Amino acid sequence: WADSVFYLALLFCYSLGVGCFRALDLRLQGHRSSSTVAPAVLLLFAGADALRWLGSSCRWQALPLALGFGLVNAVSVQKTGVLTNLITGHLQKIATCLADFLSGQFDSAEHAGLYLSAMISAAVLLLVSAGVAACTAMQSVWPRGFLPHFSALAVTYSVVFVL
Repeated sequence: WADSVFYLALLFCYSLGVGCFRALDLRLQGHRSSSTVAPAVLLLFAGADALRWLGSSCRWQALPLALGFGLVNAVSVQKTGVLTNLITGHLQKIATCLADFLSGQFDSAEHAGLYLSAMISAAVLLLVSAGVAACTAMQSVWPRGFLPHFSALAVTYSVVFVL
């Protein structure tokens, strides 16, 4: 039963994140909802890092991450129009745009939305890659071998949301 409760809690937290962003977006009438949610994502991800630091490995630290990723994915879908499941969705958008361009099927008026979506995906991938590179560089200098992975990722997401 403990596993069932845990997995249901993960699904609930993720759904709560999506629902909270949607409610915020409606309340703010679409204005600045992405940048408004950025501090919450940062706090949730940093909270998961803090829980990991306090206890060696507790799966319940995934709950704030599930809530945070619900917010992140809601912003991605509702504000940018980019349906993504992490890296693969972004790569699909870029590859589709590139294939249309190389095949000569790229009419600027018809494909403007696809082009914009691919550019947003490219920016997200660039920023996430920069975050990965920064985390890799920090591993050798961070004290006590603890690197706040999720906090670093949240900083990257927050920058994207504010921009």
